[in-house]
Amino acid sequence: MFRWINLTLFIIGLAAIVITINFFARHADWRYQIDATKTRAFTLSDSTSQLLGTLEGPWKIALVMSQAHADRAMRRQIDEVLQRYTDASPHITVTRIDPDDPLTLREYDRMLWDLQNVYKDPVNQYNRALDDGLDAIAALRELAEQSAPLEQLVLQLSAHEPMRAQLEQHLNLISLLPDQCATIDVEVGKSRRTDQSRALPDFETARSILAYALSQAAVELDETSQTFARVLQRPSLPEAIRSIGSTAQRDYQQLSQRLAAAADPLKRLPPLELGTIGQQLQQGEAAVIISPQRAALIPSAQLFPKSNLQTTKEGGVSFDQRFRGEQLISAAIRSLTVEHMPLVVFVHGESSSMLRPRERQADFVGAALALRASRFEVAEWIPAQSPERPTGDKGQPVVWVIVPPAQRQGLELTKEEAALLDAARELIVAGQNVMLSVYPSMLTKYGQSDPWAELAAPWGVRCDTSAVILESIRVGQNQTTIERGQAVSEFASDHVIARALNGLQAYFTFPIAIQLTDTPGQTASRSAIAAITAKPDRWLDKDWAANLKNPDASGDREPLKQTLPIAVATHRPGPTGQGTQRLVLIGSGSWLMSFVADVERPVGGGRIARVNPGNYELMFASAFWLAGMDELIAASPTSQEVQPLQNISAGAQKFWRLVVVLALPLACVSLGAAVWVMRRT
Repeated sequence: MFRWINLTLFIIGLAAIVITINFFARHADWRYQIDATKTRAFTLSDSTSQLLGTLEGPWKIALVMSQAHADRAMRRQIDEVLQRYTDASPHITVTRIDPDDPLTLREYDRMLWDLQNVYKDPVNQYNRALDDGLDAIAALRELAEQSAPLEQLVLQLSAHEPMRAQLEQHLNLISLLPDQCATIDVEVGKSRRTDQSRALPDFETARSILAYALSQAAVELDETSQTFARVLQRPSLPEAIRSIGSTAQRDYQQLSQRLAAAADPLKRLPPLELGTIGQQLQQGEAAVIISPQRAALIPSAQLFPKSNLQTTKEGGVSFDQRFRGEQLISAAIRSLTVEHMPLVVFVHGESSSMLRPRERQADFVGAALALRASRFEVAEWIPAQSPERPTGDKGQPVVWVIVPPAQRQGLELTKEEAALLDAARELIVAGQNVMLSVYPSMLTKYGQSDPWAELAAPWGVRCDTSAVILESIRVGQNQTTIERGQAVSEFASDHVIARALNGLQAYFTFPIAIQLTDTPGQTASRSAIAAITAKPDRWLDKDWAANLKNPDASGDREPLKQTLPIAVATHRPGPTGQGTQRLVLIGSGSWLMSFVADVERPVGGGRIARVNPGNYELMFASAFWLAGMDELIAASPTSQEVQPLQNISAGAQKFWRLVVVLALPLACVSLGAAVWVMRRT
């Protein structure tokens, strides 16, 4: 009897403990997370570690973030990431600034002082130009206030004098200048000051206001001076009027030249990064990276992207926020180590922009966002709509990403495709560095050649766009389907791009084999980046369009017997006789579009990872390589959100299946039996 009572109380007590633990575990503040890795520490990616090892001089990472708006788990992750930066490099210091905490205001002021000190020389250049402009405005105001004698001069002219109306109009405008000059002086001074609403001076606004005012006033004074000059040419003009008019004409002409001279340096001032950082700081939370020469700011919207829309208990909506600090901070540091990050230009023949969302995600929105987050500049060129191609800043490398149309309505080229093809040829002839992605084509089936397949011929490579690599996959007991794309995770090549991608899954839709052609006098160096390996269920299909519609058709399915490259990097001496021209050829047209590259999935713990992280990594590595920045190529932190297990042998897989399916349950049963026996003895 007592035994059953004891058992009942034990079960009730155990249930109470479980319920209590679960009650407290539901609250984030009562949870504790441990790192079970070998080093028991968050580890930075190899690319970040390599980058930090090259830094020299003092670097600062200032994180401006409200602690009240971040949950405990995110704060812990932020602390771990930032701690690793300071551990990896003695040149980096980290400052945390909470806008809601008055105790951190001193650190905030110190960060602002550091920013102004870094940009001391360009700020002094701006201040000198602004001061000269304000001095010219003061001279203009003084001259305008002395226009009364000129008004009397005009009244002495005959009412029928044609020049009188023009002079009256000019003098009326000049009479308004004193008040306008006072307003300009106030607005420029306001833009140059700092207060609670603006942490840094708004030099750009001050420059634009003053440059416009000086230019307009210079034009007005010049026109007034010319009118006086025409009046002075009248031989019948009284000597007193001629003397006053001659003096006014000379003064107006000299001041017009002074105003134009003061406006010119203001117009020529280079963009001031400090002004852009100041404007972004007004938006609130951010991370500021300060190097010995420059600085960069990462907005809160990029640091804490909102995803995973969830419903709260109260019926509202909340977002799961993920801290993407390593990817963005490392990209910002990398951008500060080079003079110019590459400009990536997407070249296509569509009728509308592909950098904006399109139907079925057939766009480059995700790619553009990923590139901009990594500090690349992104532009778009539609040759049929704008014959002039984009240009970067002086000394900025430009990478051209050419994407032919996915579908052709007929055998003849449309006006848009013809313009795109001509632009692609011009870029190649001009020695530009190009990434070319190609689609399969039906032209060869009708006895015509595909011009896109021949575009890369100068490098000794050619795409066989008449055939697609397909694979038969069993989806049921007696049912199969044809896979339209191929996932590649092993990039077995010594090329720097392939080394950066190895181990990351990339997905290529409608993969096309690339042929390396050996021609006499071939000077190009070619390396395969990605390849499709031989497999019994894979074949090279020339009737791919029909077979995709009828997966059960037998057709000519000769199994693939050799590895076929589908992505190649090659370079050759520049056709213009200068430098080297590089090409990355991808045998897949839509591999970089959002519906392929931007697919995400939840991986537990509120985290999200890209299904095909290798697609964007191929874009990053190729852009750096085409820009000649080989030293910056490495596996990006983006791809390491969830690190896959690699090189697991079949025997090891079988062993761990047995452990999970049999060993663990048997161990639990054995432990229970042992406890039962011990209690009985």
